[in-house]
Amino acid sequence: MTDKNKTAKVLEVNITYARVALMLLALNLLGTGYALTKLSMAAEPVEEVTPTEVTTTSEEDTSS
Repeated sequence: MTDKNKTAKVLEVNITYARVALMLLALNLLGTGYALTKLSMAAEPVEEVTPTEVTTTSEEDTSS
């Protein structure tokens, strides 16, 4: 075996595993972002507006 063949075998790399790992990292990032968005929306209290009647002193005097 020559030195050239040894170098060629060392440089031959299968990048399928790297691609799969990057895809899993991207899916993890998207899933985490989605979950955090939903959790932050659920944590915010929803203010309900209840109608109230406001009376002033002049209205109280006329109703008596």
